[in-house]
Amino acid sequence: MGKGNFSYRVIQHGIGHKFTRGEVEMMTFLAQRDLLKAILDVADRCSENNNQNKNNMSKNKSFKRVPFQYDTAVAINQGKADGRIVTFEGKPVTIIGETKDDRIIVTVEGRNYATMHDRQGANTDEPNDNTQAIYLDLPIAKPAYEFRPYDKVLVRNCEAAVWDITFFSHYDYEHNRYITMGRRITEFCIPYEGNENLVGTTNDPKEDL
Repeated sequence: MGKGNFSYRVIQHGIGHKFTRGEVEMMTFLAQRDLLKAILDVADRCSENNNQNKNNMSKNKSFKRVPFQYDTAVAINQGKADGRIVTFEGKPVTIIGETKDDRIIVTVEGRNYATMHDRQGANTDEPNDNTQAIYLDLPIAKPAYEFRPYDKVLVRNCEAAVWDITFFSHYDYEHNRYITMGRRITEFCIPYEGNENLVGTTNDPKEDL
């Protein structure tokens, strides 16, 4: 066999047949293309079902973007948790599988190819590029009370602290906390009306209702 004259032998139905390297590369390409198409078809069906579940769970909710969390992402992908897996630009992402070395395989809405990411969400081909990573959009918890600016409230930062009187300013949805007069940040905030006897005490309001 002369230099550069490559051939490959494929045994099919007991008959040996020689293929040129170009023919083998073409067959490999076609096989990979067909496999990827099948994977993407399954991913599209999974994505459609998952997105329907997520839309039902996430309706009328606000979200905040956080770094990728593998366990939470799997639960979201399976429709067992509320939230969304998204790209840097906010495009929906679906997890379609994993590799033996713990990389996750994902598809992005509007793309006809899959990408690999580590369990921290980084694209394994572009690990230092945050714009190629994937993220989570998690629902923001609604406050226990809906206050208006200047509503008189009682506040404290822990259950061992006493209740103080102040005025409500706004709710920080990103960090799930109340902001009162003077930009004071507080974890606990209840209406003053009906809880007047709690001022200066550490009592639980439920005990006094």
